[in-house]
Amino acid sequence: MTGLSVDYTNFEKMRKINSIVSLLLLAVVLYQCSPGKNIEYNIYEGLRPEDKAYILTMVESGQGLYKEYCSQCHGIFSKGKDHIPNFSKEAMDDYKTSFVMKDEKNHSVATNITSEELDQILMFLTFYKRD
Repeated sequence: MTGLSVDYTNFEKMRKINSIVSLLLLAVVLYQCSPGKNIEYNIYEGLRPEDKAYILTMVESGQGLYKEYCSQCHGIFSKGKDHIPNFSKEAMDDYKTSFVMKDEKNHSVATNITSEELDQILMFLTFYKRD
């Protein structure tokens, strides 16, 4: 088979382009799968280590519950608003009262979360560091 010559130049260029596109797609996928914004907490430094550890455990649990039950509307972890609302202590107390009263308009009642779970969410809202 003489007279046949194969030009590998275009093949090599296409392979390089393919590799670059693959790396870009991988970067996009990894970015989309990242855990999201890193949230810091305002926990008093003067606490005993065991008290601070307890609060941190409750707050982090509350963050997970917030992400699961609240963020669809209140944001930061999904397509809701772009930040966590700054609830006042009075607003959180009112929300807890309507939960205890089994008010059907209360989202916590509608999603059947427990009182302990709501307390953890409220701790998260109390201690997360606002921008």
